[in-house]
Amino acid sequence: APRSVGARGAGARVVGWAKSGAPRTRKPGGPATASGEVVLGQIFMWGGYTGVHWNVLLDIQPSAGHHLVMQTVPGGIHSGADFYINAAGLVIGATTVAQSPFDPTGTSQSSRVRKAAQHASSSDEVAAILREGNNGMYTNDWSNHNARDPGVRREYAVQPDDAPFDAAFARTNRDVAFGRFWEEHRGRIDEQAAVRLWGSSPVNRGHACDGTITTSAMARELAFIAHHSKVTLREKFPEKGSRRMPDLPGAVPHLALGHATASPVVVTDMLKVARRQRLAAARLGATPPAATVDLAGVAGRYQVEQRTLWNGTVFPTSAADQWLISGSAAYGRLLHELPSPAEKAYRQLADRLAELDARYLTIAAGEGELPARAADVAYGRYAPYQLPRVKETFALHQLRLLLGTEAFLKVMTAVHSRHAGKEIDSTSFVTLAEEMARRPLASLLAQWTERTGLPDPAFTVRGGKVKEGWRMEITVTQEGEPYQFVTSVALESAGKAAVRSLAVRGARIEVRWVLPARPDRVVFNPAFDIPVPLPNPYTWASFLERFHDTLMVLGTARQEEANHTLALRLQATLADAYSEVLPPVVKDCELTTEMAASHDLIVLGSFLDNSFIGCLQAGLPATLGRGSFTLLGTGYNHPDDGAFLAVPNPFNRDRVVHLFLANSALQLPQMTRR
Repeated sequence: APRSVGARGAGARVVGWAKSGAPRTRKPGGPATASGEVVLGQIFMWGGYTGVHWNVLLDIQPSAGHHLVMQTVPGGIHSGADFYINAAGLVIGATTVAQSPFDPTGTSQSSRVRKAAQHASSSDEVAAILREGNNGMYTNDWSNHNARDPGVRREYAVQPDDAPFDAAFARTNRDVAFGRFWEEHRGRIDEQAAVRLWGSSPVNRGHACDGTITTSAMARELAFIAHHSKVTLREKFPEKGSRRMPDLPGAVPHLALGHATASPVVVTDMLKVARRQRLAAARLGATPPAATVDLAGVAGRYQVEQRTLWNGTVFPTSAADQWLISGSAAYGRLLHELPSPAEKAYRQLADRLAELDARYLTIAAGEGELPARAADVAYGRYAPYQLPRVKETFALHQLRLLLGTEAFLKVMTAVHSRHAGKEIDSTSFVTLAEEMARRPLASLLAQWTERTGLPDPAFTVRGGKVKEGWRMEITVTQEGEPYQFVTSVALESAGKAAVRSLAVRGARIEVRWVLPARPDRVVFNPAFDIPVPLPNPYTWASFLERFHDTLMVLGTARQEEANHTLALRLQATLADAYSEVLPPVVKDCELTTEMAASHDLIVLGSFLDNSFIGCLQAGLPATLGRGSFTLLGTGYNHPDDGAFLAVPNPFNRDRVVHLFLANSALQLPQMTRR
């Protein structure tokens, strides 16, 4: 290979191909590189918002010609970005220059360079193929953006309007910048110098999309250094009205994902292994679909006619009665929002009650507990309002499950009609409820209003074959003062979950059922009919109440610039949406144990990006892989898959970690943009 440096934008050795004739060469004044071999750099520039899609590495092993690799787009049959390496050690890079005369009988540039990349074994053969049948359309200079050869520039003068053309060579600011680089580094140019050059302006322009660099030694292995997005690390995001990247359908951020050494040979071998593993996993069977729900055993719980719900507002006689007012409004809203059919209502109500359970636990952990009757007006705490409201919502839900929906609605309608616009105290509510239901209810309601804490029942299952099918024995025990409650049990078998009601009273109960077959799984309290202590009570709402104590942990193991940009954008998104405070950003490598234990954390990126995720893996309900994760038994390996997890902080379980898992750098901004 000639001792030279090729650069899209400026170079020491420049070869220009005129429409006809031989290549014209201007030789440098001596060795340009430290090794005496080629260092070639290429920047792909594209004005449109689709430039992000030139991220395909096409590895071709043809039946005739050389093994070659090229940068292209999905479905591309030639590079388009003008970057090729073949197994003969040839590296081809180009850029568009001014238009020269067109020959309609000739062959297109894309066809000629694609043929040269596959079949040429020397630079002379490349020249011959490029010259043969040149149609002059989409004129390229196969080294430099500003053609230096007078013969090439002379062809520009042949234009349809025959207007005068200035054929003199004029240096651009990129030429000047490269000239200075050349004078400073001549004889010492290597791949590191090329990386620094590509990261400078004006060599790197506003519409640059990436940067690639290779050397003679790397090219012999079909390898090169690649940087997706602008090498200056100034990333581009779709914006309304943007000239460079308008927010049109399909527009995605162009993120700086860092330099990486790409070797198609190694990648191809890895892909072959991955394909074998994927096929082996497929033979084991796909993940079974989520179980459908059979609600015959709890008929009526999830079908509420909207017209039968209570109306009107009542007011508390004192602060000690405010739990009743808040809970009545909250539970009425839950029932009002129930969708149809019943299965959808079942899942939605379970989600809402689970959220209330989690909310109770997180507030109680931060502020301490209090009984619902201790509700009060407080300006500096959440607990005096939130905890009584949650307890009363569950109290009313339990009252409905005990009485049945029809009887319960009669009670609530009577309360709100008799006291509409008036005050009511807790005693009057209980008296009226017992009158309407014709049964004692004071003890049932008192356990939710007078006590602190939550029910914490223990649940065990035993079973065995019997003549009729499968005998199941369910035991529920409660330590200390027991709660009286109604809940349910989900019996999962063959993709269906049969939900059965279960009434619990006293320190210990035993229930025996005979089922057609042994269930695959038994779930206690699947619809969160009672609030219970949870191993993980955290949700995203935790941030809204504790944002002053939140740190954002930035991954630096790879793609640091992209992760940094996304962290800054998420800071602004959170501040604009709610907090107005920018959560401080700290690098994963700088996060100390003390910092982690004393803060809630927002963690961005995959475990390949963020080393702190390694501290979390043992406690996650997910298994993490390279560009994939498995969550609740289902695998997700598409680049557009992501998951948001809120989990206890392993350094302090009274703190929370909000974890954004994304299978790709492009998925992360989609998850964090709103």
